Amino acid sequence: MPLAIILLLGVLFFGVERGGSQRWFLVWELQFQPSEFAKLALILTLARFYTRSKLALTSIWGHLLAGAITLPLVALILRQPDFGSAMLMLGIWQGMALAAGVAWRRLVIPPLITIALSPLIWLALRPYMRERILSFFDPGFDPLGVGLQRAPGPHRDWLGRTLGARVLRVLADRARVPARARDRFHIRGYRRTGRLIGATVLLAMFGLVILYCLLASLSAQDSFGGLIATGVMLIFVFQVVINVGMNAGVVPVTGLTLPLVSAGGSSVLALLAGLGLVTSVSHYREPTYIQTRPAPRHGGRR
Repeated sequence: MPLAIILLLGVLFFGVERGGSQRWFLVWELQFQPSEFAKLALILTLARFYTRSKLALTSIWGHLLAGAITLPLVALILRQPDFGSAMLMLGIWQGMALAAGVAWRRLVIPPLITIALSPLIWLALRPYMRERILSFFDPGFDPLGVGLQRAPGPHRDWLGRTLGARVLRVLADRARVPARARDRFHIRGYRRTGRLIGATVLLAMFGLVILYCLLASLSAQDSFGGLIATGVMLIFVFQVVINVGMNAGVVPVTGLTLPLVSAGGSSVLALLAGLGLVTSVSHYREPTYIQTRPAPRHGGRR
């Protein structure tokens, strides 16, 4: 956790800026995004906290203390800015608290505080963040700018073929996604063939990964390992739901990647490391020792 905070601080001073965000270290030709690995650091820290702290499950202060552990990472990631990853951190905190056994009446306190402070949060948001939220409720707010990704495209059948006129084909296939190479689910959804089949297979594969993490969490030998598997599962759940929902137009546009699919080497490495932790949890078993020496006899010799 301290290393994650140091890296997030360092990227604000020594990182490279791309597209108005300063999230990456550039080492020769390699880019490194520390916020992706900070997610794993948060999962390990919270798992240890909820299994070692006496206040974690017995007091509201324990839950708020876990929030105090999470907030420095959230604040540094918002500073980059990366609103999607910051909100994902808060979701991991709340989800792991629920899995650890924190009472639901304590879980609702942070959201209530957030709602109460929403006017101040709105003023603190960057202009482009506000525009994304406004374009979510009104796609016509800026149809050629921030609302471009939510603009309606051509209607297609279940194989992905255009129904009717193809006048909007260029807008849908070329201009609809500003960063085309970074959103694979969206691009696959607008190919001529295999739209429904490809999307269904991809979502089914994500479902298998999430199910594997869930089974590893339920069968873990200790609560520490179970919480680690739960945290990794939450990353996949939140990022898949938000990314797919963003492209379907049911959640605001954000920068969260589609796990293991969207472009981004740091994201792929961090997720593979997370799956490695889940595999370790699922295969870990307490060692059994076989008694090889005979038990000592009691009493004297005959």
